[in-house]
Amino acid sequence: GCITVCAKGEAERPTEGERKKKGGENKRAESERWASCRLPGEAGRRGGLLHGEAWRMRRGAQWLCAAALLSVGMALRPADARWPSSLASHVSRGVLRTVHESTREEGVRGGAIAAARLASLIGQELVLFPLSKLGFAARVLQYRQRYHTLVKLGEGAAVEEYTEGGDPSGPVVLFVHGGSWGQGAPWQYALLAGRLLENGASRVGVVRYRLFPEGDVQNMVEDVGAAIKWACTSFRGAGGAEVVVAAQSAGAHLCALHLCQTVLCDEAPAYVPDRFVALSGVFDIAPHFAHERTRLVHWLSPMWLAMMGRETREAVLGTINHLQGGEWSPTLKDLAREAAHGSRTPAEWSAFELRAWEEASPTRLLRAVKTSVARSWPPTTILHAANDRTVPVRSAREFFDALLTATGEAADTHTYVESPHGGHGEVMVALAGHQPVDDFESHVVELARSFLGAIINPSRKRSECSVAGTSK
Repeated sequence: GCITVCAKGEAERPTEGERKKKGGENKRAESERWASCRLPGEAGRRGGLLHGEAWRMRRGAQWLCAAALLSVGMALRPADARWPSSLASHVSRGVLRTVHESTREEGVRGGAIAAARLASLIGQELVLFPLSKLGFAARVLQYRQRYHTLVKLGEGAAVEEYTEGGDPSGPVVLFVHGGSWGQGAPWQYALLAGRLLENGASRVGVVRYRLFPEGDVQNMVEDVGAAIKWACTSFRGAGGAEVVVAAQSAGAHLCALHLCQTVLCDEAPAYVPDRFVALSGVFDIAPHFAHERTRLVHWLSPMWLAMMGRETREAVLGTINHLQGGEWSPTLKDLAREAAHGSRTPAEWSAFELRAWEEASPTRLLRAVKTSVARSWPPTTILHAANDRTVPVRSAREFFDALLTATGEAADTHTYVESPHGGHGEVMVALAGHQPVDDFESHVVELARSFLGAIINPSRKRSECSVAGTSK
């Protein structure tokens, strides 16, 4: 059978004095990081936006934004609007809804804290991080313009194909990016395609699929399926090339869901990849929604609505049933409780909506099938970092356990790799860059190597597998 390898034991618990010392060091590091900000023309000169000035301006802007969010969130009760016209409108509603919810549950102080956290998050993710990647974007676009070929596959679906420098005997790799089902673009992974070609792939296709709100989860799965069909029909037959599907985060969810819908519903599915490699994937919607609630991004993220689907949302709008009422199966009641975890109020979802969440959760779909049905599931490698705060490692562990149970005798073909370190997006940001793997930051090197190895050269036997950064 298959052996699930776990990380080494946790480090010794720090003392109270060590925790306080570490907290002080973190605050100083944060202060110094922001103090290093300079306006154009200020580089190399001590003056302008330095030290206390930069810190006060940044904090002042954050609290000004937070005050505005709090005042609007307290004054308005965001309505359950219909399908949003854009991601920006969805995020705006989500911010107001979160502030209103926090104010209602924890008072003005709770609302103020939520508003401050959201203001900081939005500033970091939508302003500072993109600005820090301008040089990266220029390098990526230059490479992409030179080497990519666009293959259109129908409504919304396309593949950006790269072949320059590949090994003709290597696998055909399809990569499906993440981005919370509403962000990301294939061009951002052009250098990752080049890295895969250098490591032995014959060709690499980066999949373009419809993002929220242009599409819901089923539209996204259809686009991923169209790309897999294209790869299987174009390259598997004549040349006998191996087709490998690799994906990260939301992309890993979409690929796993596509496999559930094809392998579990068809005894002889026609278009199944030879291998599937998933990094930092989300595989169960309800517990992930509960985790996003702890981070105050549950209403901002497209997940809850994209998984529900446009048709389901329109059908149940205005007819929300509470946890205590309605004809609910025990499964749906458990699902609702998981979604409400960490909240002072029960989840307010209809049975239709929760059923849609369940059907969009690969872990739950695998638990519901007989072993004989899942035997055609391709050999799969699941990779995750134990310190991932965006998608807890529980997601990968439970999906892998469900996969082993569902595939029965074929379970020996599946591999689980868990790294003590690596975070969530850090590995993919490094892999999508231009630096050699050996020059990556130490905490992402082993997981990055494991991901590349699982895609290009999965030569080790299952019994020889180890957790990234440890040995067995």
